[in-house]
Amino acid sequence: MGAYRQFITLAPEHEQAKQVELARNSVLQLEESLRNGSRGAAKDKPEPIQDPDKSQADSLSDKGNRLIELDRYEEAIRNFDKALELDPRLVDVWNGKGIALDRMSFSEESMDCDDKAIELDPRCTVAWINKGIMLAKLGRNTEAIHCCDKALELDPRLVAAWYHKGNVLRTMGRHDEAIGCYDKTLQVNPQFSSAWSAKGSCLNTLKRYEEAIGCYNKALEISPHPLDFAGKALILSGLGRYEEAQRCCEEGQKLFPPDADIPDAGKSLPVKYVCHS
Repeated sequence: MGAYRQFITLAPEHEQAKQVELARNSVLQLEESLRNGSRGAAKDKPEPIQDPDKSQADSLSDKGNRLIELDRYEEAIRNFDKALELDPRLVDVWNGKGIALDRMSFSEESMDCDDKAIELDPRCTVAWINKGIMLAKLGRNTEAIHCCDKALELDPRLVAAWYHKGNVLRTMGRHDEAIGCYDKTLQVNPQFSSAWSAKGSCLNTLKRYEEAIGCYNKALEISPHPLDFAGKALILSGLGRYEEAQRCCEEGQKLFPPDADIPDAGKSLPVKYVCHS
């Protein structure tokens, strides 16, 4: 039973890290769709005369984004800064610099970049959501919710905004409201597995155990994740359904790399925070 107990203790400690990861992933998808939409619209218009400085700035920005993917954040920031010297009005570049600073744990400086992006384009939903994520990391939850609400005013179907708002409300102990946000998320994207698991966590806290298990089951159907197996196992164990809990743990452990040990309770589970590029 040692591995079982060790495994299920991961759920409460590392669940928030998973939620942050998924929130940033959804921001990535949002910005990519916005970019693709802009490119598609551009195809229907006459080709504009290229500004050489803007072309160079775009190249530097692209390089900065690639460097972020390689975890070379200081180099990425240097490229973003060079791009901003050529054209300080590029919202995407401010967003990219903010992400690199966030990866280096400079949350305040990252939020300054979000503020600059919003100043340049108050309708930039990505910047509003990113700012909300930064504020939540700094414990400024009410302000974080305000940022999510600003993004939702611009687009009420933004999965990333509903999802992150739910996470902030859950952190504040407002579980019923958080469930409402996750439901909004799932109305738009019912395949968003992390929203199912986050909803399951809230339902577990509210002692609605069977509903919580159902949410974890849905998350596991969509995209099996060891922490979802752990969350489900915790509930089953609390209900005295130890054999089912044991099976959940065994399934969850299979998702770890073959050469990896189950981390000890209290130690960090490696998580790669993926942001928009």
